[in-house]
Amino acid sequence: MKKRLIAYFFIGLLFSLGASARDFYWENPEQVGGVDSRFPSSSTNGNASVVIWQEVKENGDDSGIIWLSARVFDGNEWHLRERFAGPIAYAGDVPSVASVTIDAKNRILVSAAAAVDTISVWSSTDWGASFTAARIRGQTDKLLAPRVFVRSDGGYLLFATRGSEDNFTLDYSRSDNGTEWAPLQPFGPASGRKRAFLPMHATDGRSDIIVFQAFLDVNNRSSYQLYSTVSTDRGFSWSSVSMLTGFVEPGLAAGSPGSTPESWHNQRARLLRLGKNISMVWERARTSSERYGIYYATLDFRGDLVGPVERVSSGDGYCFDPDIVSLDGNPAVVWFDNRRGSNRVYLARKEGLLWAETDLSKNASESVFGRIVNIGNSIEVYWQQQAGKKTFRIVRLAPDRSVPGARLMPVNFASGGRGRGDLVRIGMSLPEDSSGVAGYSWVWAEGIKPEVPSQIQYLPQDKLPSFEATSDGTWYLGVRVADYAGNWSPPSFVEYTRDNAPPAAPVIQNPETDNKGYLASNTFNLSWRPSESDDIAGYAWSFEYIAPTDYLAVLARQGYPGSASVPVSAGGVAPSSFDFETVAKSRLKAPVPPARVMTKDEFVSFNNMDDGIYALSVAAIDTVGNVGAPAVRYFVLNKYVPFTYITYIDSKVDEAGSVTLSIIGRGFAENGLLSDIYIDRDGTAPYDIVLSRKDGGFTVANDRLVTGITLEDTDVGEYRVGLAHPARGLAFSKPILGVTSTGTVKFGDYRYDFVPPWKETAPERLRFFRPDTIFLYSVLLFALLALFLSMYGIASTAQDSISIRNEVRALITGDIMPSEKKKRSVSLRKKGVGLRFKLAFFTTTLVISVVLIVSIPLGIRFSANQEKTLALGLESRVQVLLESLASGARAYLPSQNILELGFLPAQMSALDEAMSATITGNGLDNAATGIGFVWATNDARIKDKIDNSEYTPGRSLYTGPENADIDSRFKVLDEEAQRAVGELSVGITSLTQEGIKLALKTDSDSVRRRDEIQTISRQLEEKLNAELARISSSGSGSYPQYNPLSLSRDVTRYVFYKPVLYRMGSENSYVHGTVRVEISTESLLKSVMSERRALVGTTALIALIAVLIGVVGALVLASIIISPVRRLAAHVEMIRDTEDKESLEGKDIKLRSRDEIGLLGETINDMTHGLVKAAAASKDLTVGKEVQKMFIPLETDSSGRKLTCGSSGDANAEFFGYYEGAKGVSGDYFDYIKLDDRHYSLIKCDVAGKGVPAALIMVEVATLFLDYFKDWKYAKHGYKLEIIVSRINDLIESRGFKGRFAAFTIAIFDSISGDMYICNAGDNLVHVYDAVARKMKLITLPECSAAGVFPSFMVDMKGGFKVVKQHLNPGDVVFFYTDGIEEAKRFFRTEDLAVYTCAESGLEKEAPHGNHSVGQDNEELGPERVNAIIEAVFSRRSYSLTKWHNPELDAEYDFDFSTCEGTIEEAILALVSVEKVFRMYRDRKATEFDRVQVDRKVDTFLNRHFRQYGVYCGNRKDHPEYSEYLYYTNVREDAQYDDLTILGIRKR
Repeated sequence: MKKRLIAYFFIGLLFSLGASARDFYWENPEQVGGVDSRFPSSSTNGNASVVIWQEVKENGDDSGIIWLSARVFDGNEWHLRERFAGPIAYAGDVPSVASVTIDAKNRILVSAAAAVDTISVWSSTDWGASFTAARIRGQTDKLLAPRVFVRSDGGYLLFATRGSEDNFTLDYSRSDNGTEWAPLQPFGPASGRKRAFLPMHATDGRSDIIVFQAFLDVNNRSSYQLYSTVSTDRGFSWSSVSMLTGFVEPGLAAGSPGSTPESWHNQRARLLRLGKNISMVWERARTSSERYGIYYATLDFRGDLVGPVERVSSGDGYCFDPDIVSLDGNPAVVWFDNRRGSNRVYLARKEGLLWAETDLSKNASESVFGRIVNIGNSIEVYWQQQAGKKTFRIVRLAPDRSVPGARLMPVNFASGGRGRGDLVRIGMSLPEDSSGVAGYSWVWAEGIKPEVPSQIQYLPQDKLPSFEATSDGTWYLGVRVADYAGNWSPPSFVEYTRDNAPPAAPVIQNPETDNKGYLASNTFNLSWRPSESDDIAGYAWSFEYIAPTDYLAVLARQGYPGSASVPVSAGGVAPSSFDFETVAKSRLKAPVPPARVMTKDEFVSFNNMDDGIYALSVAAIDTVGNVGAPAVRYFVLNKYVPFTYITYIDSKVDEAGSVTLSIIGRGFAENGLLSDIYIDRDGTAPYDIVLSRKDGGFTVANDRLVTGITLEDTDVGEYRVGLAHPARGLAFSKPILGVTSTGTVKFGDYRYDFVPPWKETAPERLRFFRPDTIFLYSVLLFALLALFLSMYGIASTAQDSISIRNEVRALITGDIMPSEKKKRSVSLRKKGVGLRFKLAFFTTTLVISVVLIVSIPLGIRFSANQEKTLALGLESRVQVLLESLASGARAYLPSQNILELGFLPAQMSALDEAMSATITGNGLDNAATGIGFVWATNDARIKDKIDNSEYTPGRSLYTGPENADIDSRFKVLDEEAQRAVGELSVGITSLTQEGIKLALKTDSDSVRRRDEIQTISRQLEEKLNAELARISSSGSGSYPQYNPLSLSRDVTRYVFYKPVLYRMGSENSYVHGTVRVEISTESLLKSVMSERRALVGTTALIALIAVLIGVVGALVLASIIISPVRRLAAHVEMIRDTEDKESLEGKDIKLRSRDEIGLLGETINDMTHGLVKAAAASKDLTVGKEVQKMFIPLETDSSGRKLTCGSSGDANAEFFGYYEGAKGVSGDYFDYIKLDDRHYSLIKCDVAGKGVPAALIMVEVATLFLDYFKDWKYAKHGYKLEIIVSRINDLIESRGFKGRFAAFTIAIFDSISGDMYICNAGDNLVHVYDAVARKMKLITLPECSAAGVFPSFMVDMKGGFKVVKQHLNPGDVVFFYTDGIEEAKRFFRTEDLAVYTCAESGLEKEAPHGNHSVGQDNEELGPERVNAIIEAVFSRRSYSLTKWHNPELDAEYDFDFSTCEGTIEEAILALVSVEKVFRMYRDRKATEFDRVQVDRKVDTFLNRHFRQYGVYCGNRKDHPEYSEYLYYTNVREDAQYDDLTILGIRKR
């Protein structure tokens, strides 16, 4: 209770906070854009907001069209404006072309790049219902990314980026009305600044502030910085530029590494006027990592920083594209980042000194470009979300402003229905809500739907109580739900109408009679009509024989008391001779119809009824089961037409085995005696048995009885009985006589066997799927597996010496990092020390396995048999109790003897497992339909199971959950009973009627006939009761279903039930009640579990003793062999801990044993000698590789060791190089030297072959190159490169290296003019990126032999080494790279990763197939891919890598270069990154020890641009030795066969 009060207090406190609480909760995101919608843009003025986006239709050829759509909030509601502008054509990747703003007068302006040199501006003054378009044309240069803003005076500013690639800057235009714009002009503050773009605007009403980003080149390092400028004259002039991001990074000391401004990129600023200052958010990252975070700062209206710089984002991902609005007077920021693998949208709210972050994305789909707008006093967020492989959608996230209503479900009545009970039970299902359900309130009222309060009354875990309908009428339950955001649902209602008023009696219509008042025929229809238009479900009726027609005289005398004479018609007293109906109603007992719907028709038909006085009683029954007062009419029948039929055949067997039959029926003597009886299988002549009355074959005792039939040696079968009457002829019955193989004769229709449609007990096999047996069998299976493994382990222990030898070999010769070597040596030591443990463990496991294998099957069988026996015994005892209760119910229910019925439930005391017993039947006085009215019970919880608040015998309706099963089952039983005993019941009724006729007669024939009738009736009653008992047994069941072969551990309470069947008057319904016993299986299950625990304890004791014996023996055995292994382990530890492996010389281990351990010691000694030699060779190789890199211009780390990248440049030229060697030393090499203020020399060389020889040649080439250009002067040397080429050629040729030569290119680059003079030796291909054409082009130089093949004089004879001039325009890039990039190779593989040889169907061997030939097992990256990658980077578009014969059939390798800046560093890193992905592949079997070494710069680039980064690169591990590298784990790669040597030169 205390916890509940605390919960109510905190929920009340939450709701007392009002609307502010809702901002912490969100609805689920909803799609607002079209099929492919992208690039949302937004604006807000504090009261109204607008969001626009681009709807894209791609043409499939890298082109398409764009429409603009919008949602506009007018302060009260949203308006959707679909495709208000467009189409706008595009080519290449889909661009972001539009921006939007809304001014204080709610005028909306949208700007978009409609063409290469044209910007369109659409304006609307009616919330976007209509737009007016204006155009602004620029110069010949391309216009990009227009942005429109509202000026301080209410006018407008428009900015656009002009140019392409490196060459772009800002233009702007002004407008006073949004429709007429001044020509575009250069934005002065951006002049002279490289790559100025992405301006943002803010105003204080007097001045306009623009913040934009541009390149800063300092100390040969380029970075993006943010700059501000201010205009106080509506944008006509602008102040000098101020750099906003020149501060020291928070947390770093001034002068420390990375603290200077040029060490940081700053991009994509957003501005917001907030109070007296301007809030600014932007992206910021180190230039070395480009791992962007989101930062926040405050500006004054002079455009200067006035507050501290704060980092907003807290994650470790790459954060991009922030947006900002004001919420409750504080800034609220959204952005997207990939800290969780895929891009997700985040919201941060400033709360005091801290920022509170929220992940807004509801799924893992790529979510980018978050935009935030104000909606009243709250916010909404929009973003772009990936919908398909190449399609996107715009989604909207709104604060949680609603909660669905509760779902109300009637439990003990139909929805919107009526009922008789005053206790109403209603179930409730609370809704799903994005913020969660806090609680609910309800009201229960009569008459009209009530107002439901908006105050939490109950917590979600509280259940609805039962409700009481205290009077007839319509009642309503109303429920409202509250969520944690403070929203209340609309009320949910359920309606219940209590109706205990019975319908009025129907009016029985007058039937057709003759002139004496008798019915016109004994075959007739009786009809009635309802007396009022009530809710009638049907009618109950009873048509009973009251008296013989002779009784009319008695009634007539009673109708005329004191009269001397009674009116008599011809033939005696007739109904018409006196007021028959009045007298009959006053003198005769009216029948009571049963309380059940017998027909929905308003008539009933009868056929050839006996003569006599009858009463028809008809009662209407409404839909809730109220039974109205019956209408009664009396009728007299006197036109019976005699006919012959069989009711029952009784059989007796004497001591000699003869069978004597008696036939009970009617029509045997009236209008003549039966002449013959035929007994035959098919009812056609010749007949199997012919009996003649004349021959004494039978005797007709009276009209209803034939006796004296004797059968001897009758064949087995089913027989029809034919009766031949002299007046009515011959008629055969259906097959009603059965003769068995034992000679027994049975009466009935044996063509039909009653099969209950309900399920029987589940088969025993289901017990194997129980949780406990599954566990036991799992243990058994584990024991078998352990037995196998222990035997295998004992055998393999003897071979551990071989395993240790392999470990040592791997330790000595394997290429493993030092940290991994340590792990392997520790593992080796553990193997030696752990032999004792292994042998003991496997021996112990073997012993335990044997014990478990023997004991578990026996235990399972014993436990199962015990459980089965107990469960079947319980079921049998319950059935005995049910039969006893049913027997008593049959005796006392017909008379509704409450006293005697009340004693019956006490019989359950004989069954310990019984919890309660309940007897139900028809309602008291037949006031309502159904057999569920409780007459006796000892159930302590009966009030929870009835339809009213107080238990009243005969009036409280049982509403237990088992009712549905019982009703459906008992309906089938009643139909079966009608089929099985219907004819017997009619026979008994007929005999009863005849007995009534003879009741007052005292002559000897009448007395004898009455005795015969009593005897026959008793026989028929016995037969009827036996049939009803059989049917009753088949109707027994339980709820839930009780399965003695597999007892449930979850369900321990069952209700067993049995129908109560008996004949009542002339009714044709036989199921009149039920007996129910609730039992609990908890004690039975406890007994089973107790025995099971005892069995487990005994097994555990035996296992413990066996284990102790096994452990002692195993330890003794292990001690014998452990000593030499420990010596081996110690020696291996010594090898491990010796850093200088050359010092291991002479340190051998000496073992005396001559077994496998001794052999292992000798092997270790041999491998130690090899390790000494390998260490010496490895040291030489490592030094050689470092020496080789010293000749390449690469960056160095703090220790002076060369890294993989190097860059340099000036105002006219930019250089970037990358080198990543394959294993060992090689001959790849590049270098560049600044010769003077405008000239650079450069070289790219690839020496044939690998290893030390190639490296030595490379060193000589590098030395000559450096020496030649050491004193180079343009005036003296000019561009005579053939001199140095010949010198290199002659040197290599003179060395006489067989098969060794060098292919190289040497060039001098004039960075001012853009002219490059190139000379080559065997390397005549130059790759150039044309910035204007945006294409790679291949320059072919004059062919010449490689250096070292021929002496120079022979080369001169063929024209010599020629110098060629190549001109570079600004933005052009020259790439020099060796064959390592284009010839990067991956193997084809099948889905199981086996190497696959191309065998394309329909192609012959060596026929071209894509980029390879049939018969190849690999492909190269190739020049086409290299060119496409470079072009994608410079064009800022996506690139998709396709792998031929890829084991990952549907894998995608997508690179998004749209955020690139188009630098040569990005282009080269893109090449290296794609090459890395090209060779990588996933393997399901790969572990953390399967690693791919990656340069951290490449990883950073992949993280930013590779869309499947999380799939392939998600598992990362630091490199243990070199900080510039890391590992991707759980992935594999094909080997890098050649060095990656790439140099790029851009003309600025």
